[in-house]
Amino acid sequence: MRNRKDSSILGRCGQRWQRVFFFALWVCVLSVGNAFAQGKRVTGTVLDNTGLSVIGASVQVEGTGNGTITDLDGKFTLTGVPEDATLVISFVGYTTVSLPVKGKTSFSVTLEEDAEMLDEVVVVGYGTMRKSDVTGALTRVTSETIEERPVQNVLQAMQGKAAGVEISTNSRPGELGEVRIRGSRSIDNSNDPLYVVDGIPLNAGSIGDINPNDIESMEVLKDASATAIYGSRAANGVVLVTTKKGTKGKASISYNGTITFSRIHSLTDWMDSGEYVDWEMQKLINSDNYAGQYGTAPDPDVISNIFDLGNTPEGLENFRRAWEYDADGNYVLRESTEEERAKGYADYVPVYNPDNYETTDWTKLVTRTGITQNHQVSVSAGTETSNLYVYLL
Repeated sequence: MRNRKDSSILGRCGQRWQRVFFFALWVCVLSVGNAFAQGKRVTGTVLDNTGLSVIGASVQVEGTGNGTITDLDGKFTLTGVPEDATLVISFVGYTTVSLPVKGKTSFSVTLEEDAEMLDEVVVVGYGTMRKSDVTGALTRVTSETIEERPVQNVLQAMQGKAAGVEISTNSRPGELGEVRIRGSRSIDNSNDPLYVVDGIPLNAGSIGDINPNDIESMEVLKDASATAIYGSRAANGVVLVTTKKGTKGKASISYNGTITFSRIHSLTDWMDSGEYVDWEMQKLINSDNYAGQYGTAPDPDVISNIFDLGNTPEGLENFRRAWEYDADGNYVLRESTEEERAKGYADYVPVYNPDNYETTDWTKLVTRTGITQNHQVSVSAGTETSNLYVYLL
């Protein structure tokens, strides 16, 4: 009886130990499963294409709210990252990078600049704004726009290319036109904008001293935010001029040459000599001061006295071309028409043709087709520490 009882007790103890064993095994499985569910710890460093650390870059597990930003050294640490997760690393002005986590716990990331995104960001005096928010206040003219047409100065390159900027046409060779940004603001003071060349206000010389071929870009600031940078001098607007600089790499030599032909267009239709004589004669007729012996018909003596044509041989020769003479040197007369008699002509009047007067085209004599040549050779080069740009005219 004792043996049976002891055997029963041992059996019950064995069952209890089995239960304990399986419970412990179940707890271990749950712990391992939770560990896999919680993910792992990953670290990394974010640098730019020059090797400098990117501060404040966003590092996030794709599709989740688990994320962080890089510290002053460009480093980051993330915990609870699943094995099959993807890290998304982004920063303003750089291309977003996506990296799979599988099999890795440490990352070294290099971000490349995003030129398109940089164009969308504009720096103003009190921070940064999207370009779309300040489009009406900022106008940009690039070197490609300047090179589209041959120009003699910077202002000609801006004509018709910058909205809200009025540039008057220069009327004399070498003379600069006037620039008005959103109209005139003062009657007594200057309305010229402030010119800033490579970050330095232009206080000496003229904007016309800058060769248009040396300009990389021009920006026009037209709103009040320009005063946050340059103060009251920017009240009439600011024209920012950025000149070309050498770039890193091999030295390059370029040539730019233009030949321009210029002539006067759209001249006023002036009166010729015959029309001017008839105009002066009609003026006397209208004022009842015409005392001709042939009524109101053209009278050679009256016309000669009006213009004093007998004082010079040239004037007298030109005068005789409009009249006909007989063999004795007298004026040839013809019978006037009924229409001419109604206007006050005598029955017989001298034969007269004002188109025979010689007309001197003074504009043609003092002008000619202008030929302008511009030849420029430039050399540019650069290293990691310096840039070089030289041009010869």
